[in-house]
Amino acid sequence: MSSEPRTASDAAAASIFKKPVPNYHTTSTLKRNTHRFITGMPSVPQTEIANLYAATAIRNAHVPHACVHTRPHVHGHTPRDYSLFDVLVDLEARPTKSKYEVLEGRISELEGLLREMGVTLTSQSSSTSPSSGPSIRSSPEVEIIPGPAKSVRDSPENSPPHEIRSPQKTRDDTSATSPSNNSTGGLLTLPRELKDATVEYLRATTSRTPQLVQKGPINGDDLRVLPMGWPAGLPNPEITRHLVQAFFAFHMYAGRLFHGPTFISSLNLHPSDQRFPSPCLLHAMCAVGSMYTADIPPTPIHTSGIFPYEVFAGRWRKAQSRPDSFAEQQVKLAKFAVDDMLDTGTNLVEVLQTIILLAWFYKCQGRWSEAYLAAGLAVRCAIPCGLNTRAPFACNTSVFGVTPVRTTTIIPPARSTTEDETRVNIFWIAYALERQQVSGNSYSSVLDDHDIYQLLPVRRDKFEQGAIVQMSDRQWSHDDNILLVHPKNGTDSFSLFVKSMMVLSRVKRFNTRYKGRFYAGDPDMYSPSSVLCASLEDLDPRDTPAFREVDNLVSSFYSSFPQNMRDPIQEETVDSYLYTACCSAHLAHILLHEPYADLGSSTCISATKILAAARNIMDLIYSIASTSFDVSLLDSLPYMAWYNAGRVLTRFLKVAVESSMFDSIMTLQAEVSFVHAMLARAGERMPVAYRYKKIIYDLLVELCGTQFVGNHPHSSSKSVYIDPVHSSLIDPVPMASIFSPASTMPPMSMSPSGGMDFIHDFSVGAQ
Repeated sequence: MSSEPRTASDAAAASIFKKPVPNYHTTSTLKRNTHRFITGMPSVPQTEIANLYAATAIRNAHVPHACVHTRPHVHGHTPRDYSLFDVLVDLEARPTKSKYEVLEGRISELEGLLREMGVTLTSQSSSTSPSSGPSIRSSPEVEIIPGPAKSVRDSPENSPPHEIRSPQKTRDDTSATSPSNNSTGGLLTLPRELKDATVEYLRATTSRTPQLVQKGPINGDDLRVLPMGWPAGLPNPEITRHLVQAFFAFHMYAGRLFHGPTFISSLNLHPSDQRFPSPCLLHAMCAVGSMYTADIPPTPIHTSGIFPYEVFAGRWRKAQSRPDSFAEQQVKLAKFAVDDMLDTGTNLVEVLQTIILLAWFYKCQGRWSEAYLAAGLAVRCAIPCGLNTRAPFACNTSVFGVTPVRTTTIIPPARSTTEDETRVNIFWIAYALERQQVSGNSYSSVLDDHDIYQLLPVRRDKFEQGAIVQMSDRQWSHDDNILLVHPKNGTDSFSLFVKSMMVLSRVKRFNTRYKGRFYAGDPDMYSPSSVLCASLEDLDPRDTPAFREVDNLVSSFYSSFPQNMRDPIQEETVDSYLYTACCSAHLAHILLHEPYADLGSSTCISATKILAAARNIMDLIYSIASTSFDVSLLDSLPYMAWYNAGRVLTRFLKVAVESSMFDSIMTLQAEVSFVHAMLARAGERMPVAYRYKKIIYDLLVELCGTQFVGNHPHSSSKSVYIDPVHSSLIDPVPMASIFSPASTMPPMSMSPSGGMDFIHDFSVGAQ
């Protein structure tokens, strides 16, 4: 394995990042040519390798051989005392047929010796500590690690405790010999017979986890060969590289959270190199990257009735009698490594990147409590790292109030422009995930917007080039009208995405604080109507100056987009950042106005605005559904926007049913059905979309009745969990799923019922 990046690898890595979002078709699947693998296997004592060669010499003393030593330094030894290496050297003088016969004989002998050694290990296991087994090293560059035993229990609750080796990479446990001196790149080349047997073993043990592996006798098929110092628990280097490349090719945040070509090149370094990625980061990348490959079994989706509404994943996870999936294994190892590195304060930037990936994974898996905690932790860790502020606005204080040195950060300064801009991106992605997580609930944000004094990200092309952007072309987070002014030289889809998160934050801040501000006597929270309210529960803040300010901002945000950036789908290519920003702009209307909307009143402005916002989100759904883009590649926020649009439309459907407005019923029913179908489509890979789909179904049944859904059973009664490929078939789709979208339906006559007249107006006007 070379210690420097290879030119061909760098060129291949750079080609991945040319397009912001790949044109990914729903029918295509990212395949790979690597073999299946296992992780987290226990080690064998170092003395056993000596026993192996000793046993070989004793056994061969009774067998006649034609092999003679050819190396000068072994002439003083008996011809019978030789190693396997001597056999391979002597084969040069033999005919081809004789070479194969000798190799096959030696392989059979070694397999027998390994089985015998397994018996010896079993007899010694009672006197050996489970955690004191160093790995066998056959050379300074290679580790040979034994695999798990053949028996694996299926239930995590019933399995005994087992050894889990720390995923922290051992940069100090290295040899003076560089693997670059080895012609095989630091890997041991096995004979074809042993290699085939190893491949079959790896294929048979793909789903095994470090937590479930039981120690047992070692046989010839239980050995895998990895470069020395390779982090425990990771797949082999080829598969790890494949998963990392899948992550960069398909994950939305990959090209901003990391500088892609630099990171891909760092994988060519030896694991002991300080520039080699941290194990925690590779574990997280493998977990996320496995979601975009076909050969690794995905994490099954839970389908019980409590799944959409249970906040704590551990409660419904206990009902699943299955081992952890590969992604769940890697997430646990990443979390374990993060805790260890936070204890020592090492590689904090990589730790922060890992926490961001874990927060994203938890959110997409529908694990609400873990996602909320991880997103908050990411922002919390960014603050002492000084990523939320920047000179000259940073405040110099002592670290945690205990060190005499006054500083703004606990991490070293960036070494290059690319590293500095990467840190800016890291903060804004952590900010975005945290704001997404709290937008849909009543929990407070971790970091106030008034405590952020950071530059907005540079354009993607400038970031990839590592170019220095003049301050005149950049914006600060606290600039006036930052959300409505978009400089041409400093604006792209990612900066609009960050601004859309800031808009959601403004809405969140108002919704959580307006009652407290009113109680404290804030003049911006008073109006003629609010003075007369008897209690805080009766307070209607829509006439207050503070509400009007936020409402004007939300209404003007989308229209302020540059003309060429108002459509996230151009030429069959979907810009995921811009699509998320557009969804957020319309979602902000719903989050701001829905608590005060009177759906049965034709004069309610809030009801009119949330219906218009829901229809605008429907337009975005129709647009992306008309392409071949795989909607499961989107961020989780569009699913949240789709769900809120479906929920609003379901509420209006209830009013239409009560008012017997049959034309409106058909339109609204078709729209709700389409939202349900698109969430089901995304839910084949993303469990969070599946959860939103089930909530839409339950809400439709609760508000409108079972006559608006199909006759299929509500959930599967045959199994607790199912493969995600069939998840969309478990719940019935609404009966109107075969209807065309409202935009393609013929114009509807105005209903004489005044209570729902505005529904007809927006069924066409909002398109």
